Amino acid sequence: MTGSYQKVKSIILRLNQVDSIKNKIVAAGGAEPYLISKKESVRGW
Repeated sequence: MTGSYQKVKSIILRLNQVDSIKNKIVAAGGAEPYLISKKESVRGW
C-alpha cells in the first residue's frame, strides 16, 4: 500500500476543485484514518 495516502489525498484535493462537487467530497472506509493522521498504512498486503 506504499504511496496510497498521497494518491488518495491528491484525488480528493483535485475533486474538491470541481465546482459542481466542491465541498461535497466525503472520504470513507479504510483510507480515512490515514488521511486524518497524515501517515501511510504499514499493513502488509
